[in-house]
Amino acid sequence: MLRSMYSGITGLRNFQDQLDVVANNIANVNTIGFKGSRTTFQSTLFQTLAAGNAPQDLLGGINPMQIGLGSKIASIDKLMTQGSPMSTGKTTDMMIQGEGFFILSDGVGQYYTRAGNFTRDYNGFFVDPASGMKLQGWTARLTPDGQRIVDTNDPIGDIQISSGQVMPAKQTSFVKLAHNLNAGVGIQDTTIVIKSTLGENIPVRFSFERDLNNLNQNVYLWEAKILDTNYNFSNLDG
Repeated sequence: MLRSMYSGITGLRNFQDQLDVVANNIANVNTIGFKGSRTTFQSTLFQTLAAGNAPQDLLGGINPMQIGLGSKIASIDKLMTQGSPMSTGKTTDMMIQGEGFFILSDGVGQYYTRAGNFTRDYNGFFVDPASGMKLQGWTARLTPDGQRIVDTNDPIGDIQISSGQVMPAKQTSFVKLAHNLNAGVGIQDTTIVIKSTLGENIPVRFSFERDLNNLNQNVYLWEAKILDTNYNFSNLDG
């Protein structure tokens, strides 16, 4: 009787620990970057009253007689699943899609976090408002031809963005169009509006036609024409 009470007590204690983990998950429902936990259990020990026997002659084997002595917590695991993205209205807030961590530095060591609620200090450095640590990363640099590149082979450093920093406007030189063609209704023209260098709205009509050289690959040629002008350009790669 006393042994059964002790076994039941182990289950109650483990259930209390599980409730503590669940309560902590609920309490941190609004904590930025928080990852919930789960509790798993396992048997503690088994007391063997009679050993098992292997099959002999015409008799089959028998299992041992064992009495379980309760349970215990096997592990408390972190659930590192992707959180739901949401708009905060603050331009310095960020999130990581998939695996990975933000790297923070206090000038001596580096620390990792999933919380992306950053702000900029007086000098333009991205900092964690809770600890004051600076966000680490790569800064884009200018190439001799005027392009900005990020070299991930460079060492990381403090990310700094000046509030007065501006980038000159650059004329669009490449347009990529993705379009689904509905075979049930046939090929239809598509019109989009683009802005010229003078700020004028220019309608561009795209027309599609079947490439007879690729009948088994469903490849279409498309041609784009600027309406009301004689200028046109074509993409013959499909």
